[in-house]
Amino acid sequence: MKRLWKRILAVMLVAALCLAPAAQALTTDQLKDLLGKYYINDIPQAALDAETIEEVIQALGDPYTMYLTPEEYAAFQASMSDQEVVGIGISAVACDDGLSIVGVYDGAPAQKLGLVGGDTIISVEGKSAAGQTAEVITGWLKGEAGSKVTFVVRHADGTEETYTATRAKVVIPSTTTEMLEDGTTGYIVCNTFGAETLGHFTEGTQAYDDANLWVVDLRQNGGGDVYAVTQTLGVFLGEGTMVYLRDGEGAYFRYVSQQDRTTLYPTIVLTSGGTASSAEIFSLAMKDKNGGMVIGSNTFGKGVAQVVLTGAQEPEALTDGDALRITAYQYYGVSGNTAQNIGVIPDLLVDTNHADEIASLFSVNEPWQSTEGWLRVHLGGWRWYIDLSKAMGEEMAPYFAEMLSALPPAVDIFAGDGEGWVKSTPAQIAANTQVKNYAPRVFSDVAGTNYELAANTLCTYGMLRGYADGTFHPDNGLTRAELCALLTQTMRLRLPETGATFSDVAKDSWYAPYIQAAQAAGYVSGVGNGRFAPQGKVTQEQMMTVLGRLAADLNLNFLGASNAVPEDTGISSKYSTWAQPWVWLLEKSQKNILGQPLSMLYASSDSIDPKAPATRGQTAQILYTLFTAVELLKY
Repeated sequence: MKRLWKRILAVMLVAALCLAPAAQALTTDQLKDLLGKYYINDIPQAALDAETIEEVIQALGDPYTMYLTPEEYAAFQASMSDQEVVGIGISAVACDDGLSIVGVYDGAPAQKLGLVGGDTIISVEGKSAAGQTAEVITGWLKGEAGSKVTFVVRHADGTEETYTATRAKVVIPSTTTEMLEDGTTGYIVCNTFGAETLGHFTEGTQAYDDANLWVVDLRQNGGGDVYAVTQTLGVFLGEGTMVYLRDGEGAYFRYVSQQDRTTLYPTIVLTSGGTASSAEIFSLAMKDKNGGMVIGSNTFGKGVAQVVLTGAQEPEALTDGDALRITAYQYYGVSGNTAQNIGVIPDLLVDTNHADEIASLFSVNEPWQSTEGWLRVHLGGWRWYIDLSKAMGEEMAPYFAEMLSALPPAVDIFAGDGEGWVKSTPAQIAANTQVKNYAPRVFSDVAGTNYELAANTLCTYGMLRGYADGTFHPDNGLTRAELCALLTQTMRLRLPETGATFSDVAKDSWYAPYIQAAQAAGYVSGVGNGRFAPQGKVTQEQMMTVLGRLAADLNLNFLGASNAVPEDTGISSKYSTWAQPWVWLLEKSQKNILGQPLSMLYASSDSIDPKAPATRGQTAQILYTLFTAVELLKY
């Protein structure tokens, strides 16, 4: 009778679930209310007029604000955690003969069988793995927990052996740590910042506490949780503020690490164009706080953070396990710089695929007997040493040449003479070592000019382009279109998908996307009546106005000053009234440690004719002075 009653209850429950109305999904009006409450920017009228959730999100034009179904939210949460799979527990890459094992996970079936990195799986269940993709072969190896799979392995010595493994659940950590063959470099690969990340970093650095150099590979890290990255930074930097967040009302929040550092040694961070969000916070903090240096390509440029709303925060709107991600903050490093668009600029801008090899050139161990055959380079607040016998070896010489080519002109580099160090330059070292393929990133026509250091440094970091023949023409004037192109290149602005918005800018013109990108960033505006005058010459005061807006967009100190311009700026009345606040911002708003004005201008504003044409060299000089003043560039 008891069993029958349970069955009746079950039927009643099913019936009740079938008859009950579905949980109320997020409505369009609720979405608009939540955007008004949390969104960092003004909401476009098109979004307010939209009638569906999809239309609202699309009209917002923000790729990071999105509605997540329960399934999508669960996947989002899982993406920031260690992954659990069923298989034999290897990390591997495809090769000509099959699947080359890079490593095996602790406690996994592959480890119990004695498989090691360098082994190659050449067949699975009688099927040849030669020519197959990694996805196909790993698919053969996966299956239900407890089931068996037979495969053939070719060892590094050429011998082959057949294995049968019992598949099991394997936890693939989002962060792994190993000691490199040199016995002094700890290597951490981190693919996300989540709840387990701090523990992984702490355990890794403690397990290899004899390492005197750490490499943190963030090339596949698309971000994660801000709190998680803040605490993880403490492993290398200790306690302190790591990042500032600013909401749409102008309120600031700081994220502070409470962790004690587990290593006192420097860190090399490896980056790529896919290094984004919280991974950029990590890279930015390491640069700002002189934790080491960054090697690789420019990071993605996602300088905003989202709040993830669920039923816990908004129970009336989100009732079904769904969630809403809303861009609510812009973040800034302790230097005050944002990563939005421009990203984090590495100390050494190199091919991201070569970043780990280039990093292996550097050591923190000073030669203790003789400096002969060694280099000393000052980067990221540390002294680094390079053994030329290693750097000039057949395998490493191409990476050494790439590293020399990436060194900025003002870097301090020294060659050992046996007893001490002699100041040198990358060009001199390239000539002395006769390394092949040294290709400095400099312009051919700026040597000896006032703009040589500025133009060549910006060129080294890919922030300034010249002409096809390698020249820059620093004394040439700028058209309004050319200035927009220069700004887009320097600040790495996103090029729009739509056409031009001015009547005198043809959609198919070379400069249309640059004008629209600079306009969207708030740097430039039209001349009236729907026109832009793309071929108009840029004057000095126009150039200073645009670069003043750029400074306020880039750095918190300039942003704060731009909102507190004094009534009497002290700027000459020969400047137009609309230009005076921006000239003041660049010339007088910032102070050095002695409280004296720290000017970004190439000369005093009083000595500059505001109506005179601005030149390419003058523009480059102001940009370079600005970037070094805020420590976006350190050399």
